[in-house]
Amino acid sequence: MNSERVLSWDTLAPAAQLQLLGNSFMRVRDGCTVMPLLGLPGLAWLYSLGLWPPGITLWWGASLLLVGAVWGVWGLWQRALKQRDSHGAATLLAVWLPRVQALAALYGALVMSSAASAGPDTPFELRVVFICGSTLVVSAHAAHQSAALVVFKRFFFTSYAVSLLSVPYVFPDHWPYLLPMHLAFGVFFRNASISHQFFLSNVDLTERFRAAKGEAEQALAVKN
Repeated sequence: MNSERVLSWDTLAPAAQLQLLGNSFMRVRDGCTVMPLLGLPGLAWLYSLGLWPPGITLWWGASLLLVGAVWGVWGLWQRALKQRDSHGAATLLAVWLPRVQALAALYGALVMSSAASAGPDTPFELRVVFICGSTLVVSAHAAHQSAALVVFKRFFFTSYAVSLLSVPYVFPDHWPYLLPMHLAFGVFFRNASISHQFFLSNVDLTERFRAAKGEAEQALAVKN
């Protein structure tokens, strides 16, 4: 029975996959756009203390470059969708899925590198704010970016790797205690998997409704 079938990304039609990819891409775009703004309070805090590590300038510049890149790619994506009839959903998916995954990976790396860009010489409280704020961003995307779980995977595992590698540098006196706490990051991926199933169910219901509607219209036409 259809109601008992197991839903997964691979069982979806290319058109449905493309729809979910667009949803995740929009979340990546919005997250990249907001990221420099979310960093402003921390930057103002550093400036008030008379501190401005070189890494902060690099992080800020990289964030702005990523914003420009993601909006440029988004424009190309919208243009490609308008030519969907000539290219086909499967062709568009093969081209655009790696691109969105690459942007998501860059976004994840930059999000979790904010604390490392400040460096270990900044106040401890400020470093905690940076890393906690970045972790909250990753947590939020577990729900909003998981329409295409293959995209969220790149974002999550890249951010996770950067966080694990940077903790000993950012917290040289506390990393033996903080590093094991990062195991809790697995909860975010679990939440993303659950949220992804919700997206799959919605797409499946939509496709089944369209199929039933088409059958009903065809039956009515035959009857008439």
